[in-house]
Parts: sequence; C-alpha cells; structure tokens
Amino acid sequence: MRVEGPNRIGQGAYGARRVSSGSGFSLPDTETSAPLQKPASAASAPGLDALLALQSVDMTVERRKKATQRGRTILDLLDAVKLGVLDGTLTPAALDGLNAAVGSAREATEDPALEQILDEIELRAQVELAKLQRRP
Repeated sequence: MRVEGPNRIGQGAYGARRVSSGSGFSLPDTETSAPLQKPASAASAPGLDALLALQSVDMTVERRKKATQRGRTILDLLDAVKLGVLDGTLTPAALDGLNAAVGSAREATEDPALEQILDEIELRAQVELAKLQRRP
C-alpha cells in the first residue's frame, strides 16, 4: 500500500470553495462626520484627593513601623538588662539606655491592638527600671 499524502482520495467538505456573489465587507459611505469636540479637561480635585489619601495611608504605615521598631528596641534593651542581672554585669549605661528608650516620644498609630502591646512593653520596662533603681 502506498501513502500519498493527506486527503488524496477525495476532497472533503472543507476542500470545496464556495464562491459567493457580493463585494464583502464595506463601510457605509458617509461624507458628513460628527463635529469635533474639545477634549474634556482633567479633573484635578479628585486626583489631588486621591494623592492626599495615599499620603495619609503612607504616613499611617510609617508611624506603625516606627512604633513597632521602638517596641522592639525596648524589648532588646530589656533583654540586655535581664542578661546583665543574671550575669552580674549590669552597667548603669544599660539602665540609662532603657530609660532613654522608654522616655522617648511615641506617636499614635491608630491601631488599638498595637497601642495596647506598646503600653505593656513600656510598663514592663518601667517596672524593671523601678526595681533596679531601688537596689543599693
């Protein structure tokens, strides 16, 4: 048996080409076009509002990051104080650093859960400072 190629036996339904009468696709002949209009001016107020809202969100995120970093710093200093107490190598400089970190200004974060956590961290640091400053 000899293989000649695809569809050599006869033409299928797709092989026959239909010839249709007609010119095909054409656009209607319109000589009058709509009058040109000026482009609408860009509204600056909504764009400005969106920019200010975005800046406000960025400021909120930035304040949250700063507050979180402040809390981590106080926790690190508390850990250093704890290790100093356990080792017997606690220095006044470590206590001064913790006191300065607790006394530094804190910005509002608009997040009640974060505010509560930061309050608890600061309270713990103040308790440790009070305990260590009472010792002779």
